[in-house]
Amino acid sequence: MAFGWSIASALLVFVGTSVVAQRPGDSVIFAPGDECRQCRSLPRNPVCGSDGQTYINECILDCQNRQKPGVDPHRCRLTPEGTEYLGRQQTTRSGKRCQSWARHRGVYTPSASTNFRDPINDRNFPDRSVQEASNYCRNPDKGDTGLWCYVGNRDPFDFDRCDVPLCRG
Repeated sequence: MAFGWSIASALLVFVGTSVVAQRPGDSVIFAPGDECRQCRSLPRNPVCGSDGQTYINECILDCQNRQKPGVDPHRCRLTPEGTEYLGRQQTTRSGKRCQSWARHRGVYTPSASTNFRDPINDRNFPDRSVQEASNYCRNPDKGDTGLWCYVGNRDPFDFDRCDVPLCRG
């Protein structure tokens, strides 16, 4: 199925935290919490459908923060651990520039408070993608010390913490 829908023959319905994209004969439901990311990832207008037709994407979302209404999780962290943080801060508290998460797959050394699996995989990032997490401060090991990033060249001990403010509200 193409990710484009004709305005004339399409209807995007947003129910609670699920997105249902409907085109005659088609139906797609995105996982709860993914609708905002999925909407942003749709191709720009216009797009060619697999049926040879040209479609226009229409994605209207009310991407509210369900934990703290009125607070943008791109500007601050909602919890002390910051596992939900989607911002683009890429500098650590000591001023070092964060390195790409993708370059650090397989180099993780766990701390005593975390599990022993490499957390650098898509499901452990709020972006749902190691690539989309880029070099931004994140907490993929879900450790209680909060947001961090690698600052060295594939050295598991060359990381630093990020100082992202806690959201108010």
